[in-house]
Amino acid sequence: MTKFKWSLLVLITLVFSFPILAVPEKSSENPDQLIFSYSDFYSHLRKLDTEELDALQFAFGFAQHQSKKPCAIKNVFIHTQKQDIPVTVDTLQRFTLPKEKALKLANATVNVQFSPNQGDCDMSVLILAKPNWETQISSEQLNKIDGQFRTFFKEVGSFLSFLMPETKGIQLHYDMASSVPNLNNATKQDKRLLLSKDWLGANTEAVELTPGFEYISAWVD
Repeated sequence: MTKFKWSLLVLITLVFSFPILAVPEKSSENPDQLIFSYSDFYSHLRKLDTEELDALQFAFGFAQHQSKKPCAIKNVFIHTQKQDIPVTVDTLQRFTLPKEKALKLANATVNVQFSPNQGDCDMSVLILAKPNWETQISSEQLNKIDGQFRTFFKEVGSFLSFLMPETKGIQLHYDMASSVPNLNNATKQDKRLLLSKDWLGANTEAVELTPGFEYISAWVD
């Protein structure tokens, strides 16, 4: 049976972006299924529904309490009285949700079914760049993403500035089986390519997305 549990790390992570989601209900029919109110997600999703943040998205997932490895999600769907709407879960065991006021008004729920025996799972919420690219990312896109991450952290940190990390640029993440490409004067660390604000300002070329590229997040310190 999968158990839902808030960890101190997750609480600290979430407070940077928004108030914590309500504790979900457990399905009476499936011990490995958790049921969240869509309205809780909606109140957070709309925070990104502005032109200033239109290149960003929240990605939701769960991590095992002890190992911090992703909890395996079998499927996710949005349930209303009229229909069940499937939600795609990516290879990193994360999912995104649509911002639809109609779903809020319909008292929809977000149902998350885990693979068996996942243990205690903590919710994990990431702020990522929307994957609006194919084989390369232009310098204009990179700078737009960087600027929007800065705006997001500035707005969130307006009342928690003493806790907020410094945004130094953006980082491109690659899977464990791939090689991180070399870019002039860019920093490589583990399976990440770190692009500073200065690097982004000086660069005028598109960045090719080599095999193994996964996603873009803010580079914070």
